[in-house]
Amino acid sequence: EKALFRRAMSRTELGDLSLATADLKRVLQINPSNTEAKEAERKLHTKARVRMAESLFKAAESGETAEVRRLVANGVDVKAKSSSGWAALHFAATGGHEGVVKVLLGVA
Repeated sequence: EKALFRRAMSRTELGDLSLATADLKRVLQINPSNTEAKEAERKLHTKARVRMAESLFKAAESGETAEVRRLVANGVDVKAKSSSGWAALHFAATGGHEGVVKVLLGVA
């Protein structure tokens, strides 16, 4: 259990969120009351959501309609806000990316 937890934390630091999540799930299967693992899993989930939202902002800003469509299909929150307070729709509209705007409005 401890070794799995340490490996999960190492994987988190290396940016391998999917493998870190898998390790934390195993830790919690072994010991469901492990509060440290529960907290780490919650933080990891938040980090993953932020990373996906940032990918959406970049794709919207650069007019990558197919990538925006893929991210939205994978559950990225189209209403998420960047650190500047903008949603992906702001980035797409400012860049004049009509296709991306249509994708975002279709799911918003």
